Amino acid sequence: QAPDLAAEEPSLEGYDAEEVRAALALARGSRHLAAGILRKARQSVAGLLLADADVLADALVCAVEAVLQARRSLPESIAHLVALLVVPERARIAEAAARAECRDLAHRLLEALARKSRGWLWTEGLEKAATVAVDLLLTLPGTPAATVLGGAFRDFAADHAATGDSPRFHVRGGGREAA
Repeated sequence: QAPDLAAEEPSLEGYDAEEVRAALALARGSRHLAAGILRKARQSVAGLLLADADVLADALVCAVEAVLQARRSLPESIAHLVALLVVPERARIAEAAARAECRDLAHRLLEALARKSRGWLWTEGLEKAATVAVDLLLTLPGTPAATVLGGAFRDFAADHAATGDSPRFHVRGGGREAA
């Protein structure tokens, strides 16, 4: 007799909490889909685990660029960026972040998300996963949230959850604000 696969919940242990949060958002709460997203994202960064800071810095820039250019591959691009921000040792990512101008990367990422959030492919899951990616990027050295966002992005998800509005990012006065 075949095992009941529906009854077996895949384990999401061994992954960073932020990685799991983003994957579950992209998978619309499905643990099975989230497990696949997590495996694929981890595989995409496996070759970078022992890379030096310059290579990691280049990888951060490339991962943000992939999100900027992504259309249908946006979920995979966000999952890759999140994995890249949490899988390597924190000290190594911090060193890479210092070389990658993460403040500028965060600003560019938010601008791209503002444009993408107006599209028909934008979902609540993408909003949540993108929020995880931006939050992680902003916690890196040299990217204080207040200088990039004027403090407004931190309340973005809560504001939209309370109103039920569709997510929309807006640029105002050189800083980033959520509508």
